[in-house]
Amino acid sequence: MNDSEVARLRDPLAVLLFQHGTFPATLRELVAALDAAEGPQAVPVQMTFLAGEGSQLPWTEQTRDVARQLRCLVSRGRSEEQTELLVTTGPEADSPAVFLQVLAWDDDNGVFNYYLRVEGTTAWIYAGDSHDALEPATRGQGPFAAHVNGSVVMRELREPWNNWHSSRAGAHDAIPPDSPLRTDPLWRDRQSADVFEKQVAKRCIERWTRARLRAITDRSSIEHPDRLLRHLFQTTTVNLRTTDSESAAIDDSSDLALPLTFLFNLELLEDLGIETPGQAPLVHGGHYRASLARYRFRLEDGQGAQWPGDTHFAFLFPEPALEDNEVVRQAVRSGLLTARFAACALMVDFPNPVYSKRRAALLRHAPTVAALTESGSDLSERTAERITTAAAALGEESPEREFAEMWQLHKDEWKAGLSERLNSYLDAVTEVVATDDGFDSYVLLAESRRRSFAGTALNEFPLLLPRTDIPANLPVLAMRRDGTVMSEPVQQGDR
Repeated sequence: MNDSEVARLRDPLAVLLFQHGTFPATLRELVAALDAAEGPQAVPVQMTFLAGEGSQLPWTEQTRDVARQLRCLVSRGRSEEQTELLVTTGPEADSPAVFLQVLAWDDDNGVFNYYLRVEGTTAWIYAGDSHDALEPATRGQGPFAAHVNGSVVMRELREPWNNWHSSRAGAHDAIPPDSPLRTDPLWRDRQSADVFEKQVAKRCIERWTRARLRAITDRSSIEHPDRLLRHLFQTTTVNLRTTDSESAAIDDSSDLALPLTFLFNLELLEDLGIETPGQAPLVHGGHYRASLARYRFRLEDGQGAQWPGDTHFAFLFPEPALEDNEVVRQAVRSGLLTARFAACALMVDFPNPVYSKRRAALLRHAPTVAALTESGSDLSERTAERITTAAAALGEESPEREFAEMWQLHKDEWKAGLSERLNSYLDAVTEVVATDDGFDSYVLLAESRRRSFAGTALNEFPLLLPRTDIPANLPVLAMRRDGTVMSEPVQQGDR
């Protein structure tokens, strides 16, 4: 980049360092330069965090060579309440060979800028900004293979935060005795995953989403409505969730609660005003343990080592991503979408909250443009009209007909009607999951969804997902409204 291009970058890394000719080779140099910086862009408040797929595998002489993939995160801000700069790196703060990646908020331009230090040098690469994550030519490329929607990524976003150092499962025992994670003061006061979730990940995602939607409402019309609607109809990315139970602690006499986000998009439907079931179905511990033995669940590090059993917290599965839900939530709040339209769309194939090809098929009805109005926009009405018009010529089993059926509910009754569907469905699920065969079908469904996730850039390291002896030719599976599981034709991801 030339000097004029660098001058257009208004994030703290560019303003405080790069524009003054400072190009750190190591994390230690980067932290020192930020500590010394002054002025309105200064980011003096620092927090550190630790994550890693092997963070719950205790270090011993026998496991010393396991690739635990421990990664350090450093957030900098003007306060702990708002992250302006986020560094991802390894524990060796003085090494110029360790990867050093920075995501920095540019308030003037309303984007995160992405940077990478070339390993072994003082050269830095500007890899693009949040808008590049959305443009067809750069979507899914470079850093946007993982940062699919242009913001901070925290795969294991919810408690109990599998793979993170947290209040639920510390990473202390996984750290080698001579690791800088034990000896370097930089890492001494690392924070728990719940702090990263609430004060870093969620706030960064909310911030970028606000800026993104503000840029839409500042125009005279909505260009590329499909880019907005894909967060409602498709699965652009996911978060990884588990039950609240540690796998090793489950015995035949215990139960584990199946998170409702495995069954439907709980949080977004609640935000849209739909009364959702409050009781999670219980899985008998004996059924869970039998599934581990039946399919030989294990963890593998990709280098020949393996450990029998599930992930540290039991029953890992992909759930709807905060990134998608936050776009819909803010779009409704700003009037770009109506709550009724969003809820009716979500309730199409609702037992499959992620990777639903039926719901994804509705994106083809997105208009090419939509008008902004005094109350928001006409995008909901335009899209609903296109879907219901198409439904008239399609069969009863089409997703268009399913949407039209709910869209035709009276405006005073649609919330109760959708809530009734959810309650009937959960009653059916509760009966199915209580049996060994029923829970077994959900084990296969979770594996099917994990395999859909496994083809994405977020599946970086072998220890992330459990391995099983479930046949490689397992078809793509989907949940029915009666709580049973069916197979679907194999399809490509709908990102």
